[in-house]
Amino acid sequence: MGSWLPGKNNFTDDNHKPFDLAHSLNLCVQEVAKKCDLVRNVMELIYELVQLIKFSPKRQALFDRLRKEIAIQTGGEPLAPSLRTLCPTRWTVRSGSIESVLHNYELLKEALHEIQEGHDDYAAKAHGIL
Repeated sequence: MGSWLPGKNNFTDDNHKPFDLAHSLNLCVQEVAKKCDLVRNVMELIYELVQLIKFSPKRQALFDRLRKEIAIQTGGEPLAPSLRTLCPTRWTVRSGSIESVLHNYELLKEALHEIQEGHDDYAAKAHGIL
């Protein structure tokens, strides 16, 4: 195995330093995001929102039903990508989760309105998100 020395082609080195560099960069981005209130709050909101829908078969079925209804109303246009879970420890996969929430924004508002009509803790949570 080679060593991590200036002037060497460290990105093809057998000791996987680029992975360590990417991991360190990921940790730095996470720390910076935690210190920026706006970024931290948006990430927390997306995390809670996706969990509210994805981790309940009943609410996931509601979301899927609304997606199909919208597809029928729009003449069968392609559906927006479904919600993707936001992984709190992997910054590189967060963009997919953020994009899925943006593409489904109106649908999520409608789903949250239906969820808040219930009489449980999740209804209160949906109301708080709205």
